[in-house]
Amino acid sequence: MNAALTNLTAYEQLRLSQFVRAIGMPLVIVPITTLATGLIEPEQSGSASALFNMFRNLGGSIGIAVLATQLDLREKLHSFRLGESVTAFNPAMKDRVSGMAEQFVLRGAEAVTAGSQALGVLAGTVRREAYVMAYADCFFLLGLLLLSMVALVWLCRPGKGGALAH
Repeated sequence: MNAALTNLTAYEQLRLSQFVRAIGMPLVIVPITTLATGLIEPEQSGSASALFNMFRNLGGSIGIAVLATQLDLREKLHSFRLGESVTAFNPAMKDRVSGMAEQFVLRGAEAVTAGSQALGVLAGTVRREAYVMAYADCFFLLGLLLLSMVALVWLCRPGKGGALAH
């Protein structure tokens, strides 16, 4: 739902995805906990619960590390791709930088400083857009990963009483 983020995405546009996430978390966590500990004998339930929580925390830490790595790699890729079109040979970029530099000069900056400031603003814009694109890529990747996990439900063993524990 957040794979189409832009730098203009407003908070109100994120409400639906946040609502789905808030509703979805307990609808996922409770069945996973039941699957993991449902067939455990009562005398082993304390140890099973501790082991499950340890693996859940470890999996979360690994997931966050992998996602942070992907975010960094995708940001670098998008920065590189966007930077290919932001060159001194691009007339539109030249016009934009000179226009920004003129604005800085009108505000009291020296010409050389104004040029540096304009390039700094342009670099910040490229970096912002690259980060937004990287976040959108990571949301898309997470969506694909979660959808692929749905198939694993069919591999679950039946719980006590013969019903599929999910």
